Amino acid sequence: MRSASVVGVLASVIVAALAACSGTPREVVEMRTLRGSVTYRERMALPEGCTLAVRILPVTPGLGDAPLAESVAPIAAQVPIAFAVEYDAARMPAGAAYGVVASIRLGEEVLFASPTPVLLEGAAGRAMILARPAPPVPPPPPDADTGLELQPDDEVGLPPG
Repeated sequence: MRSASVVGVLASVIVAALAACSGTPREVVEMRTLRGSVTYRERMALPEGCTLAVRILPVTPGLGDAPLAESVAPIAAQVPIAFAVEYDAARMPAGAAYGVVASIRLGEEVLFASPTPVLLEGAAGRAMILARPAPPVPPPPPDADTGLELQPDDEVGLPPG
């Protein structure tokens, strides 16, 4: 009798193990690290408190523009600034092109940015990025409540007369 109950317990364990194995397949993850550096040509030191943001983006049409990976870190030294971004290579379809972009920020202000993505070739593990000064942000439009808006019949530039 006892051997029958042991066999029953073992059968239950085997059935449970097979049921667990037959569930949905686990997603394949293939983590890699892209390393590189960001520099700029301007002869100036970065102020304290800057951060470096590096993103890996698809550049093949039809793949969208959502970053595949991103790293934001405080900058501890002057240029060239080293970076490392971990990404899941399994999320990158074979034959698609990817690029890396970077920006150097002080708070919300972008000081330097890469003008175009640096293309990654195959399973490249390094990227060198040349950043350029970011264009100045235009001032906000005048507030409508200030009374400074011109009306269609206002004469501009004519002396009172």
